[in-house]
Amino acid sequence: MTVYATHPDVSNALEIFDQLLGQNLNLDQMSLLSPRALGERKDSLVIPHFGQVWGLGRLSQASAVAAALSQDGRPGMEAVLVDLPAGLAAQIQQRLEIGAAVMEVSVAGGLDETLLGALLAAYGAQILN
Repeated sequence: MTVYATHPDVSNALEIFDQLLGQNLNLDQMSLLSPRALGERKDSLVIPHFGQVWGLGRLSQASAVAAALSQDGRPGMEAVLVDLPAGLAAQIQQRLEIGAAVMEVSVAGGLDETLLGALLAAYGAQILN
């Protein structure tokens, strides 16, 4: 199960990301995209003309691939994330364009999607559908 969320404050989104890492989630279970670079960290990649990516989740990997394939470094998420629910890739792209951070959290098994969404919302994130 994967939940996508957005946060208007990239610094707060990074705090949520770090807290989730402290809750036994791994880097390959999470992605955080920021349209602006916040400073280098060992667990992030700064992509010219795009921003910064943390984690090793599907969204982080797709962003790096899309940026590498584009002419100007701006990833076209719709082209790479073709198997997402209808409209989700466009929502992700729109959030990035207005400067919000986008987070992806994937967990297997026992954690309910509603519970994970409520946890992210408790930290101020808005869940994308």
